[in-house]
This record gives sequence, C-alpha cells and structure tokens, in this order.
Amino acid sequence: MCITMFRWTPESEDRLFFALNRDEYFSRSSAGINWTTASVLSGVDYVAGGTWFGVSLSGRVTCVTNIRAPLLDTQARLRSRGELTQKFLHGDERPGDYLQRVAAQAGDFGGFNLLCGEIAGPNPSLWFLNARELKPRALPAGDYVLSNATLDTPWPKVEKLRSILPNAVSDRSNHTALTAMLDSERAHPTLLPNTGVPLDWEHALSAVLIREAASRGYGTRSTTLLRASQSDAHVHEYTHTEQEVAASAIQFEFPFSGHTL
Repeated sequence: MCITMFRWTPESEDRLFFALNRDEYFSRSSAGINWTTASVLSGVDYVAGGTWFGVSLSGRVTCVTNIRAPLLDTQARLRSRGELTQKFLHGDERPGDYLQRVAAQAGDFGGFNLLCGEIAGPNPSLWFLNARELKPRALPAGDYVLSNATLDTPWPKVEKLRSILPNAVSDRSNHTALTAMLDSERAHPTLLPNTGVPLDWEHALSAVLIREAASRGYGTRSTTLLRASQSDAHVHEYTHTEQEVAASAIQFEFPFSGHTL
C-alpha cells in the first residue's frame, strides 16, 4: 500500500525531504534498500524484480504506491508496478517525458501513483502521475502527502502526516519524522474512507504504521527517510518484521555525480 510525506523546494539548497512507509505482505520476498548497481540505491522485490523506491547517483528519485480500489482492479496483473520505478532509475528520460510514456500504457498495470524526479543539476523537477487521472504534472514547491488514492486525498492518516510535516522537516535529527512514520494508532471508525475493502481491513490500514493487520501476514515492512540537497543525499531505512518495529537500520550518505562531500 505505502504512504509518503514529502517537501519539495527546488529553489533551495535542501531540495527534497521524503519519508516513506512500505506496506506489503511479509511473505513476499524482497530486500531492503542497498546499492543494486554502482549507481542506483533501491530496494528489490525478488518476486517481480522491481522496486518501490530508489535514488541514483545522478540525482534521480522515484517511488510508487498502489491505488486501493479492489472493485476497479480485478483484471489479471500483466506487469509489476515496481517496473515503473526501476526503469526510471536506470533510464535517462526527463521525468515529464517518462510519465507521458507511462500514462499511455497505464492499463498494463494495477492502479498506481508514481513520483519521478531529478534533484541534482540546474533544472530540478518532480513529477506525479495517477493511473486513474492519466495526467502527468510537474509539482510546484510545497508540502505533500500521498497514500493510496491520489495526491493529498484527505484520509485521516494523510491529514495526520500533513500536520507534522513542517516539524519533521525542521528536525534534522529525523526523530520527529521517524516518530510520525512509526505511529500505529488507527483512525476512528467513523472517519474511515470507503475503498471497497472489509471494514476491519479498512480500520487496520488506517494507521500510518500498519501493525494490526499482522494476523493476515500484512504490515509496514520498512520506513525510509531521504534528505537531498542539490549536491548530496542522506538516506536512512528502518526494517520492520512481524515481531519487531525497527528490527534493523541502515544509512547511506553520498554525493550526486559531479559533487564531493
């Protein structure tokens, strides 16, 4: 499922703050974020070969969330959504051009939200595509939260993260951001959206950090934090198991191509 909050400020030195929870079945074989090639840092889905998030040495960044609409998503999956992020990370198309091409083939995938951007360089940009809307758009500077509808849909957990985002950005220790992303409190039943899943499932999925769905073998499997300037990136990832939140952690700090730390 996944949820992410981010601040995009392309005119500043600190261009992108990004926090992502990856939600998935614990039985789905995958690996957490690491260098998958000499130039790409990403997680790996061993089932289909794609990824949910990644950043490259050239300053490309991308993530994907699904759209929770089971009544609309009944056709057989021909291709993995993780392919969309993987191809962007390893390609060289500008984000807008890439998403225009993806929009033309969106029906080959389940419902998705896709973010693609270029952080480094003189012309940074961050683009968004929702597979139902099929209209790629460049995002202006601002604060955003994305879950499993479309950008800034006011679900309770989206609004919760939106309220904490300014403090999460300003707290460079990442304590505020991590605390927010590890919040397992569920929304009140009267505030739940109706996305077509059973009510108990909807309630379990209403938390930022999904733990109550563990009986179904599903939950938040990792929390990733990214702070990127025009010249370098700092990435922290916390891996969660069915038994333990933040069971392990890893971090990376690296310059974008042409820069030195």
